Amino acid sequence: MKVLAGTGMSTARDAADAGREAARAAVAGLGGQPPALVIVFTTRRYDLSELLVSIRAVTGSAILTGATGAGQIVRGEHMGFGCGVGVLALTSGQYRFGLASTCLAGADLDRAGQEIARASGAAAGPSPYSAIMLLADSLAACRNW
Repeated sequence: MKVLAGTGMSTARDAADAGREAARAAVAGLGGQPPALVIVFTTRRYDLSELLVSIRAVTGSAILTGATGAGQIVRGEHMGFGCGVGVLALTSGQYRFGLASTCLAGADLDRAGQEIARASGAAAGPSPYSAIMLLADSLAACRNW
């Protein structure tokens, strides 16, 4: 079973509208399969709680992670500084995903990295495949996505 990917983006001014629009477009690219992993990149322009609630309304219980930044690039298009949200949705195929996070890791980056690696691996479960994607977010307040 192969992994399918879909992308979506929105520059709507309202956080809920932007989240729904981007998430619906991303999920539409999955050929009717449910998302297993959702990655969100957005700016601080939006109320993050409102944005994520609207994305979750579309993506359900899929693992969700992401980060804020100054601007996003989706499908080769720069959405502009300080605006927009981009969503990537993936099916699982033969893969498993695990998620871990930490706040204020600056005191001991080595320890924080080790803890995140162990926790995300444990959450994913045993698998012959492994990879880590580390997102450092210095713009958003410390919170779990």
